[in-house]
Amino acid sequence: MKANVCLKECDTDWGEDQCNVYKIPCSTCSWSYIGETGRSFNTRKKEHTRNVKMHTKGSNVANHAWSKNHQIDFDNALIIDKANYCHLKTLESWHTAKTVYVDNNSHPLPNQYRILLLYILSHLLFLYFLNIHFT
Repeated sequence: MKANVCLKECDTDWGEDQCNVYKIPCSTCSWSYIGETGRSFNTRKKEHTRNVKMHTKGSNVANHAWSKNHQIDFDNALIIDKANYCHLKTLESWHTAKTVYVDNNSHPLPNQYRILLLYILSHLLFLYFLNIHFT
């Protein structure tokens, strides 16, 4: 198994707009892109916008927009999590695993986190069931 090695120093003193996991939704359907960046979120969002305009190969966001003839909702793109640089890939995988109809370039969620996510989701489903049938 390949180890997730952090080559950057793990510093908790990151800039306010850096070291984020973000979500960019589609205006036309329920699809979203989840990504991570150690740089400024606004800089990364501008890059995604440019990729869509230029139909950049290898860009999941541009591919969705062009292949489906959909509009990407950059105005409602948002930061969904923050972490130090060493945890960004894991958080990106976590948010991808728990989101329906999503795309990104992340690695699969490590098994121990997948088990935890399934446990949490099963308990939430159980609580939802109790709320519907017993209220």
